[in-house]
Amino acid sequence: MREVWSALSMLGLRMFRNTVGACATAAGGWIQYGLSIGSSDLIGWRSVEVTPEMVGKRVAIFAAVEVKRPG
Repeated sequence: MREVWSALSMLGLRMFRNTVGACATAAGGWIQYGLSIGSSDLIGWRSVEVTPEMVGKRVAIFAAVEVKRPG
């Protein structure tokens, strides 16, 4: 995971770990976290400079990567 994360960073992607799960609260309730079951391991964006015709602004392009072990 860290190798993939590092490689994506070198390619200019800003990625975050998307851990999905739930935990119990002291009050007996549940807090769910992450996007949803089955969503990608890493989520984030790639910043791209738009063409001069688009005033040279930057936009964020959503990116999602599923990481698997070889084998």
